[in-house]
Amino acid sequence: MTCSIGVTPVTVAQLLLMMLMMYWTQASQVEKYEKEVTRLKEKLLELEFYKVRVDELRADSSSLLDANQLLTDQLAVCHKRIETVVDLESDLQKYKQQLASAAEVKWHHF
Repeated sequence: MTCSIGVTPVTVAQLLLMMLMMYWTQASQVEKYEKEVTRLKEKLLELEFYKVRVDELRADSSSLLDANQLLTDQLAVCHKRIETVVDLESDLQKYKQQLASAAEVKWHHF
């Protein structure tokens, strides 16, 4: 059996088989690309999560740096107060000794 254009049924079957194989190959590539797209979307979601987390950590870091500066300033004020207390205690001890000496001198005159 031949058609009027000289194509035999075997040739048509072979042509259809080749086209089927070509579509099968393209279909498998589509599946591969769909899997790749799904994987990349998941990766993108993961990266977006990490981006948000990095932003949160940067904000936390900034807050901690501010708190650290505040505490450092308060510590400096406390150190200054301690120095003042030490100086005042030293002065108080000196005045107590002077008072005791003055009282002793006063008692010796009587």
